[in-house]
Amino acid sequence: MTLPVLLANGGPMLWVILFVGAAGIVIFIERFLHCHRAQIHSTEFLNGVRT
Repeated sequence: MTLPVLLANGGPMLWVILFVGAAGIVIFIERFLHCHRAQIHSTEFLNGVRT
């Protein structure tokens, strides 16, 4: 089976899953770049999240 056939057979729920996955990746990259630009130290940040 080819990728277009699999996508066509997946139905509308597949498109929702793909969209949510892509949105999650975009948000992850945006947050990573934001933290990198702000020079947030990861150990201090994680300690703050844990408390």
